[in-house]
Amino acid sequence: MKEKIYENLGYLICMAFCFICLILYFFFISSKEEVLEEEPITIEEEKPKEIVMVDLKGAVVRPGIYEVEEGDRVQNVIEQNGGLLENADTDSLNLSQKVTDEMVIFVPYQGEESSISYEEGKININTATLEELLTIPGIGETKAEAILEYRETQKFQSIEDIQKVNGIGSSTFEKIKDSIMV
Repeated sequence: MKEKIYENLGYLICMAFCFICLILYFFFISSKEEVLEEEPITIEEEKPKEIVMVDLKGAVVRPGIYEVEEGDRVQNVIEQNGGLLENADTDSLNLSQKVTDEMVIFVPYQGEESSISYEEGKININTATLEELLTIPGIGETKAEAILEYRETQKFQSIEDIQKVNGIGSSTFEKIKDSIMV
């Protein structure tokens, strides 16, 4: 009879052990599922860089309008398009600046006084050359020449005075007012 009790006790211990293992197994499986639910794995897709247009002017090997990736550096744009001329003056440029759409990169020649305020990003309409006036969005060659003609007889006292130039009205002024200064 003692053998029967030991045999039954062995089954009970074995069943208890299996039951405990089963409980522990389900406990760990459910806790792993909770972790997965709490912290889903996300794969971030790399956004393709946007293509923007920049206008490269001045003392560069190949001036022109170029398509580049947004966020490229001014230095890279210049180098990719032939580099600087020997008599280029980069002191007023921020070569590490990131490019943006419709940006004008003007590299002056040594000894040339630039009419572009790089800190403000504005063109001085009282001193700008024809080439610099052409960098203003909305100002083509005809309007740029009209500005130069107006300047031969009068000085602009305020940016609003540009509306006195033949061919530049209030709608053009609204487009260019943030790009000019006196």
